Amino acid sequence: MSAQSEKPARSRRLTRADAWLAPLAGGGALLLYARTLAPGLLPYDSGEMQVLTYLLGNTHPTGYQVYLLLANLFARLPTGGLAYRVNLFSAVSAALAVAGVYLSGRLMGGGRWAALFGALAFIEQKPHREGEHSESSVIAYVEAHIGEHPVYWTDCLPELRAAGYECQPRLVGPTTLYRVLPAER
Repeated sequence: MSAQSEKPARSRRLTRADAWLAPLAGGGALLLYARTLAPGLLPYDSGEMQVLTYLLGNTHPTGYQVYLLLANLFARLPTGGLAYRVNLFSAVSAALAVAGVYLSGRLMGGGRWAALFGALAFIEQKPHREGEHSESSVIAYVEAHIGEHPVYWTDCLPELRAAGYECQPRLVGPTTLYRVLPAER
């Protein structure tokens, strides 16, 4: 095959447009999440997480220690009630995950539109639509930043498990769509 007929390899470098699109996608997700955020204490596990964020206590067996520690820092903001700040933390974490999925898609060599579609498809609506906290938003944020390494999607690093990180194959669906969509030309 001649050098002229070969297709150029996809770039694994981020551009200025990527530097604008990632925060734009994350910001759009944050607006959606903030619009549907619950203002107060919630029932069941959500309320447990909100209270234990302040107390830095231990939750039921799965733990979610990373969520509690990070939410505790965020809950010190001087705005709204404690429950609202914990819910806001989950929304911010989920929005950062959306931006991270976009950047991971671009770094894996995907087209800009495919990465953007994958990031927007990643928006988790159910917990925020119902106004509940979502420790999975922190999980999603971590997964978005290790998204270049597909082995982590189904298998978890022992260090992450030791830190209380619950590993789940969340990125498989959006990443599959990203891989199927044609690359930007």
